[in-house]
Amino acid sequence: MHALLLFVVAAAPLVVEGEAIVTFRAGLHAHTAEQRLAKAHERLDALDEQELEAPVRRELVDAGGERAVAIFAGQQFVFTVLASDLEGVEESAFDAQVREVAQRLQRSLHIRAEKKYPHVLWRDVGGALGATAVFVLLVWLLLRLEALADRRLLDSKQLLKAGSVGVLVRRALGRVVDVVVWATVLLAGYLWLVFVLTRFGFTRELGETLGEQLSGATRRVLVGMLSALPGLAMVAVIVVLTRFLTRMVAAFLDAVERGRFQVRGLYPETLQATRRVSVIALWLFAGVVAWPYIPGSGTEAFKGLSVLVGVMLSLGATGVVNQILSGLVLVYARSLAPGDWVRVGEVEGQVQELGVLSVKLLTPNGREVTVPNAVVVASAIYNFDRGVEGKGTSVSALVTLSYDVPWQRAHELLLAAAKRVSGLTPHAFVRQRMFQDFAVEYELVAHVTPRGPVADTRSRLHGAVQDIFREAGISMVTSHQHQVQQVPAERQGTV
Repeated sequence: MHALLLFVVAAAPLVVEGEAIVTFRAGLHAHTAEQRLAKAHERLDALDEQELEAPVRRELVDAGGERAVAIFAGQQFVFTVLASDLEGVEESAFDAQVREVAQRLQRSLHIRAEKKYPHVLWRDVGGALGATAVFVLLVWLLLRLEALADRRLLDSKQLLKAGSVGVLVRRALGRVVDVVVWATVLLAGYLWLVFVLTRFGFTRELGETLGEQLSGATRRVLVGMLSALPGLAMVAVIVVLTRFLTRMVAAFLDAVERGRFQVRGLYPETLQATRRVSVIALWLFAGVVAWPYIPGSGTEAFKGLSVLVGVMLSLGATGVVNQILSGLVLVYARSLAPGDWVRVGEVEGQVQELGVLSVKLLTPNGREVTVPNAVVVASAIYNFDRGVEGKGTSVSALVTLSYDVPWQRAHELLLAAAKRVSGLTPHAFVRQRMFQDFAVEYELVAHVTPRGPVADTRSRLHGAVQDIFREAGISMVTSHQHQVQQVPAERQGTV
């Protein structure tokens, strides 16, 4: 109790211009705390104008084994801060406390200089006004630059030629310019406020606080960027290696496509899909390897976001994944390829595109039909270009004739009709498909020359069949007829 009372009585606080700077609690070199306080006031009162405005410095000094820091106003020594003066302060916090003592003394000396020398205050006012003028000029220049950039974007001939895309690009660039300009204005305004507040002693503390917040945020950003450099360097190495591997795979598959290499299981119609799958697999593997090196990948926020994105993709992309896998099945099954004439379900036409999600068919009447890959996989695919190699797309004509017509005569007339049609190869043949109750069903099968118009050629073939049977005086039986309507003998002709 007596020791505590002695400690409180011995405490000598140093107050300058109404602000408590430090409290002397221990003696130094045969000087008590009160004597140290008196000496500090003497030295402070003796400071001239130059010393009052000089920066406050700190220097480590020897105090008989105790940590001590000497405080200077310019070159003039003012007082010493001992570790025992800062009672209750940990060893690690001593330097921070001494720095705060120096800052408080700096503010108090500036206030004293403004009171003692009025021209100092007017000089500070002039500095604040000059900073304000510079800030206003900078804002004016930034707004002028923004208006100039907007005019350049509006008058850009390239963007005008781009149509609606150019309008979107112009709007996006305009938003970017606005964000950059106003972010610069806000930063300049913050710096102007810090500068003006630190000009005056009464507002210096607030200005220093704002300045420390800005410098602290900047320091944290820079430290974060520097700490992220090794990880970014590793990510860059992984990206470069992956690009090299993808180019090697592409070059190898190009060589296979050109016939330089022959690899079992690789076909021309599957090379493009193989290239895509290989490239996607390599980049996915690269992403897995590079994931731990991405800055912030280990934070809880990043993990939560990745889980959320994964759940959304798993719930919403089920149909898309099904279409993609079905497309791979179509490619590697080689059931159809671009340029083939096929029938999928009720749709018949030429394959225009075998895409990732769907197959596009061009029908005979010039309509483009998009069929999802999953529907194509689940349907029967009739490919009229596959079968006997080198014979072209197959077309057929079904004819029902009476039993009274010899089948040799039917074959002869159908083959003769095929010869009349231009655009067919000489590989036509006839099949007897079915015996019906009152008639026989024949099928004429022919092949369109490569890249020939399938629908038009089939239409001409049907017309030729009708003409040749009319010329021969033979009626074709439909499914609704139960007898053959024979033309009189005098009207029958020969082929």
